[in-house]
Amino acid sequence: MLKLNLSAKSEPLLFCLMIVITTFIILSFFILNGQTFPIPWDDESSFTLQAISWAESNTFFTTSLNNDRVIMWMNPAYMIFTGSIYKIFGYSFSLSREISWFFYIAAFLIFSTALRNYVSQSSILILAAIFLLPSSLASGNLARMEPMELFLSAVILLSLFHKRFWLGVAILIGCTLFHFNAVYLLIPILGAFGLEYINVKSFKSFYPNRWDLIVLGVCTLLLLAYFVFIFSNIEAFRIDMAYQFSRKFGRAPFYESPKNLFYIGAICGVTFLAFVRNRRHLTILGLLSLSFYLTYSIGQEMWYTIFCNLSLGLISIVLLNLLPPRPTLTRLAVITLILLNVLRSGTLFAGMKPSLSNEPYIDLKTSAEIKGQILLLAQGIYSKNQVTVSFMSRGVGMMFYPFLKANNLQLRYKLPDQITTDFPSEICIYITRSYDPSWLAGVLGEPTTEVCRTGLILSKANGDVRVFKNVKNNFVQIKN
Repeated sequence: MLKLNLSAKSEPLLFCLMIVITTFIILSFFILNGQTFPIPWDDESSFTLQAISWAESNTFFTTSLNNDRVIMWMNPAYMIFTGSIYKIFGYSFSLSREISWFFYIAAFLIFSTALRNYVSQSSILILAAIFLLPSSLASGNLARMEPMELFLSAVILLSLFHKRFWLGVAILIGCTLFHFNAVYLLIPILGAFGLEYINVKSFKSFYPNRWDLIVLGVCTLLLLAYFVFIFSNIEAFRIDMAYQFSRKFGRAPFYESPKNLFYIGAICGVTFLAFVRNRRHLTILGLLSLSFYLTYSIGQEMWYTIFCNLSLGLISIVLLNLLPPRPTLTRLAVITLILLNVLRSGTLFAGMKPSLSNEPYIDLKTSAEIKGQILLLAQGIYSKNQVTVSFMSRGVGMMFYPFLKANNLQLRYKLPDQITTDFPSEICIYITRSYDPSWLAGVLGEPTTEVCRTGLILSKANGDVRVFKNVKNNFVQIKN
């Protein structure tokens, strides 16, 4: 019988092979699901419009979101970074998502590199499985800041593994400029400081080197610049943060969920076991798992599912590497942990499911027809200012932004009442598809004559474009 003898020399090759295959699958998935999983989302418009404003005029103010003030409900680093890329390459919906692709794949590569020398090679299979879960991939194919957070978290982990504590602190400061929930990453950083002090009983190893100080100084100056920006827009910041916190506090606290308490207890228990066994790297990994799970359970946003997936995947790796080094037991444990994570996550994400067809959300023919009908409706509108156009859902409108700008049409979006006042548009475009999640229709509601003052364009499938005019507060169809 032929026996497979894997020498130590073959392990780097197997590791690289797993990384290449996983990266190829991730990239192929994104290409096949570029517009449809997830579907174009409201958040993409909110953040991308400010990024476009940064690209065009070096400001976060855009009348597409508010006529009177800057929207301050998210930290500015994502808008600055993506806006700077738009300055070079121009804006497109596909580019926005491709930026997220890059950071999602880079996060996987950095996590793999960080873990390679401190866990068993088979542990990378668990990491790969987590990054290949549909609910994880959904966050990687969206113009939001989660992929960048994942990337920076991986860099922090790598710096802590190599005892570059102050570099980790500097990166944490930079990460908070992308999202407030980066503060949970203090847990592994403080844990790494504590573990080092317990081992050496001295503060000498904590002294930063010159490069650490440079990076720390730059990130601190950027944070101070953000504080100056807040105080120069303090009333807008107060309004938007009041809205954000009212949303958060309107939900049941995370500690009222038995599932959350179970997972937090399990993560803490496995991490403590790693600490007792003096497994420094596994302890830090467990603390990072805890920070990710708190991000998910306290934040309670659909896009934070990636943090839940990665949290449970990392603690599974910690548990696997605390088991006795027996090949049969290791194989069984790897298969079991992967299956448990896959079964818990499922194949859907918020009612959306992946597609292998590469069918665009809006094909070229339908898009061209919608653009033509927008121009026809706009020609009949007399206005001293730009004709305003809005989309439902809002994310779809970002596909049409270059067209609207080229034709001097004003894209306009209605944000929650706590943030903006009444925001009617001359022309509304209501686009839905059969693979939209079933609950989305209830959230969008029906277009009304109060919001769509001149006309309405409906499209419920590729090839379907219907046009209505607002005649005395009634929609009258003019194109079937």
